[in-house]
Amino acid sequence: MLIAQLSQKAAPVKWERVRESAKKGFIFSARNNGKLVGIAMLIPITKLTAFFGNVEEVVVLDAYRGKGIGKKLMKMVIAKGRELKMHHLFLTSSKKRKAARHIYAKFGFEINETTPFKLV
Repeated sequence: MLIAQLSQKAAPVKWERVRESAKKGFIFSARNNGKLVGIAMLIPITKLTAFFGNVEEVVVLDAYRGKGIGKKLMKMVIAKGRELKMHHLFLTSSKKRKAARHIYAKFGFEINETTPFKLV
């Protein structure tokens, strides 16, 4: 349900994939009375010239938006990035996700001059 809110094209995620993702990075979750209502991921990237993180899959269930959950998730992601001494954090966000982009800007994220390319 959460992933479907990120992308209409997203297939249901199996637990095996979640476990594999967790091995490569960090998954942060938000719960309300035991119910999963939000997630965010931080994927560490080591290059020859830098150590940084990619912030991925930040999403909160529609019914729980506007309650500060996205902000709490982003605080956890940023704190982990600082703890690991990452040089910087990157994220991508659709222009359609105006509320999310507003939160990212409040945390100091800026639009990067580098344009990501996609090979399909």
